[in-house]
Amino acid sequence: MRIEILNTGTELLLGNTLNSHAAWFGRELFKLGLRITRQTTVPDDGEAIRDAITESLGRADVLIVTGGLGPTSDDVTREITAGVLGLEMIVDEAALRSIENFFALRGRPMAAANRKQALAPVGCDVLPNPNGTAPGVYVPPRLNGRSNCAIFLLPGPPRELY
Repeated sequence: MRIEILNTGTELLLGNTLNSHAAWFGRELFKLGLRITRQTTVPDDGEAIRDAITESLGRADVLIVTGGLGPTSDDVTREITAGVLGLEMIVDEAALRSIENFFALRGRPMAAANRKQALAPVGCDVLPNPNGTAPGVYVPPRLNGRSNCAIFLLPGPPRELY
């Protein structure tokens, strides 16, 4: 099985944040008898993310993308993935409730920007994130009209990813 990791985040390329994901994924996947065949890091740039996803879809059986699921304008991984695959985005009501509850439990108001974190491509499975506001997304191969590659979109912060 060909497994590729795509890490998004300008902070990783600038050296401001140590990318510990490679070691963690390597250990965890090896425990399952799996190995990573390629790992790529790109900046928080829609074109770079689009190019990397498109390229990986032609090679990989599984693509794991980290980062870009937050509420800021440069968090575009969900949108780019949906665009590459030609999938419409919808609000996942369960994810929205979970995000609202995250803020309510902390007694903080939820910014309107956080609503975008509840968006998911139609037909995908939303993966709960008990440690933050950015749920993950699983795109099964049947939705991928480009190849037979399963895609996992996962949060970038280690506490949320692990």
